[in-house]
Amino acid sequence: MVFRAAELERPTNRNMGHELGGANLTVGQWRRRSLARGLPGRHDARRSGRPRTLASPTRVQVIAVARALPQAQERPVTRWT
Repeated sequence: MVFRAAELERPTNRNMGHELGGANLTVGQWRRRSLARGLPGRHDARRSGRPRTLASPTRVQVIAVARALPQAQERPVTRWT
């Protein structure tokens, strides 16, 4: 979005949102952020709330196990509560 906004034709937030499949408010947010912070503004801001308790690789493994059927992973079929 930031690079598209910097092009010579200067598209509007609404046009960019339509082109890129996003909301015009989101486009405006990224434009303001890039103007205020420059290139480092391209990165997401820190999120509020409690930090993650699982490392990313562990989280990916947990999600993979939870999404797969027990029979596919040679685990006994049990009843979920």
